[in-house]
Amino acid sequence: MAQSIVFDATLASPEANSYVTLAEADSYLSARYGAEEWLNIAGEASEIQAIKERLLATASRHLDLQAFLHGQFSAAYGWPRQQAMKLPWSRHEYITGPADGGTETTLVDESLSGRDIYPDDIFKGGSFYIYKGANQFEIRRVGAFESATGTVTLATELDEPVDETCLYYLLYPLAHSVRASVCEQALYLLGGANFELLNERQKGIRSHSVGGTENLNVSIGYAGRRGMLCAQAYFLLESMLRRAVAIQRA
Repeated sequence: MAQSIVFDATLASPEANSYVTLAEADSYLSARYGAEEWLNIAGEASEIQAIKERLLATASRHLDLQAFLHGQFSAAYGWPRQQAMKLPWSRHEYITGPADGGTETTLVDESLSGRDIYPDDIFKGGSFYIYKGANQFEIRRVGAFESATGTVTLATELDEPVDETCLYYLLYPLAHSVRASVCEQALYLLGGANFELLNERQKGIRSHSVGGTENLNVSIGYAGRRGMLCAQAYFLLESMLRRAVAIQRA
């Protein structure tokens, strides 16, 4: 049986260990040609869930080894509890403001309602963080957004209702390319990736010599650019990584 983990895909959370929920991964990979291994994992439902969550957490950790050169969002905005993962970075898109009210599972902000720039579910998959007022310093994943009323629905409830004292950050979800790359990497790992070889690539080992006096030199290769990532995951991230480097150099 696969060992279970405390799986958390809340963006910018101090406890997060994945950039993708299991539901998001299942949705993406169910539509992907060649993802039969992910769809046909054998075992009880709880075993399958544990396997997939470990794969997504590991794949997310592999993304974190890439050259995201900006600081973390939580550090840039002075949050007292720092996010566990590299993304979102300091330039991540967000809005902030006071709440007009809500419940343990909703935030209502009338300034978000009835505006074309905030269509339904634009914040779904992002995060809601309270920096002042009731539930101070709590963070929750966004489950839905209703444009007509400016209502944000949280994936898990808060201890107290949201009220007018609440000042918040509302983070947009990660780019589709980032979430898709996690799914691709998880599928790659499920297919039997050689972890020992991946670790050696990440450490900068480029080749091995095998045999006696006439050694056969076996190249590991391609470690300098993408490290542990499979080709498809790196392809999805490449433009983002190049942009990060360009911004850093500017």
